[in-house]
Amino acid sequence: MGKLLNVLVKLGKLLDKHGIGYIVIGSLADHLLGVSMVEPRDIDILVSGEDVGRLGSVIQQVRDIDILEPIRWREGGTVRGVYGRALLDGVPIDIMANIQLKYLGKWIFFTYERLHPCTIEAKINEMITVRIPCPEIQAIADKVLGRMERARALENLTGKKRCSVKINQCLTTIDR
Repeated sequence: MGKLLNVLVKLGKLLDKHGIGYIVIGSLADHLLGVSMVEPRDIDILVSGEDVGRLGSVIQQVRDIDILEPIRWREGGTVRGVYGRALLDGVPIDIMANIQLKYLGKWIFFTYERLHPCTIEAKINEMITVRIPCPEIQAIADKVLGRMERARALENLTGKKRCSVKINQCLTTIDR
């Protein structure tokens, strides 16, 4: 976990230097929220649709980063959106923007702009903090992705770290 957090600090400094806002999501967000059963092996970040192109250019210029999958629109059965994958110091980084997850016949949009007000700060060390989704939002994402045990663990934590967000202000859904 130490190496992963060191890479997150390095990535955060790079993104901050270029003025690219990001939210840490996925297994690392679950772990930072206190779900101890999760042992993250990668870093998932959500950036704005406007910043994703600039981020792609920044990544291409950094010698320490290997591009595993170029950042582009991808579509699968229950997931669609802008996605790319890179490797920094041996740690995989999943880069996402405008992610849509299909759940109960509806598409749920996870965008940086809508999600940012529904985040909390997670302290990595004395000088570095990152933004992660409120537990209520992260639990929804885990449910959509079929990670029910993690979603239940997050729901149990919401009493301690609850944001009391209005879900419809953080996420948008459509039928198609």
